Amino acid sequence: MMLKKIEKFAVIGGDMRQLVAARELAAHGHGVVIWGFDIYDGNYGNIEKADSVEQALRGAACVLLPLPYSYDGIRLNCPLTEKELRVTDILAEAEKQAVIFAGMAHVEDPRVVDYYEREEFSVLNAIPTAEGALATVMAELPITVHGMHVGVVGFGRIGKTTSSLFRAVGAEVTVFARSFASLAWAQTYNCKPEHFDRLREMAHTFDCILNTVPALVIDAAILEKMRQDTLIIDLASKPGGVDFHAAQRLGIRALPALSLPGKTSPDTAGRIISETVLNILCEKGVI
Repeated sequence: MMLKKIEKFAVIGGDMRQLVAARELAAHGHGVVIWGFDIYDGNYGNIEKADSVEQALRGAACVLLPLPYSYDGIRLNCPLTEKELRVTDILAEAEKQAVIFAGMAHVEDPRVVDYYEREEFSVLNAIPTAEGALATVMAELPITVHGMHVGVVGFGRIGKTTSSLFRAVGAEVTVFARSFASLAWAQTYNCKPEHFDRLREMAHTFDCILNTVPALVIDAAILEKMRQDTLIIDLASKPGGVDFHAAQRLGIRALPALSLPGKTSPDTAGRIISETVLNILCEKGVI
């Protein structure tokens, strides 16, 4: 089936994931124009580089914004340019009929679609997230993952994928969750299931703890029971689930890992974004 092509698809801001997504959209035959990548000095491929945001947005039927679209709800996430851009300015400049894609979007505008909330995105993005967590653990700890005692807090998509990967490398994985259904699933992944209430008493037994719950679950009371050589990686989206101030006070390494796929697997993560966006456009009948 021949799909319609978007004459102008504006990709505004973001990291290397967005640039890869722009290339993928262009490879599918869509006309792509980008803004916000001044610091990048590599090959842009078959992509037009706009001189201004206004030029990029003018006449664009679709707009792709970063993941997350903003860290403060005011300024667009633009790490590859020294220029600042307010989210409200983009919404004001974008065409009234444009479809605007944004990650972790908390914007009251009927044109905005949050691709981060899509099921296929969450499932596929869990893979580079899990691999990024594994790479971080291997870089940060002086012991092998094989035989390592790892605690995983939460057993959603990222918890499942991460637990499976660490088990495959030989780690001893214990899953902490409140849902008995999640604990049952943990057993099918050959992980040891424990109710979340037991995390405090067991905290001292782990070499590494991976949190996937986007709410404060690893608080000072739990941190006080941990060894100082335990590594904590917070894989959850903001606001995260670790009391970083308490961890610092106690001398425990706690690493926030928001947007980990963008740092460790930007090509894969960018392709996942473009695939998700094209799926949405297909469902809307735009292409």
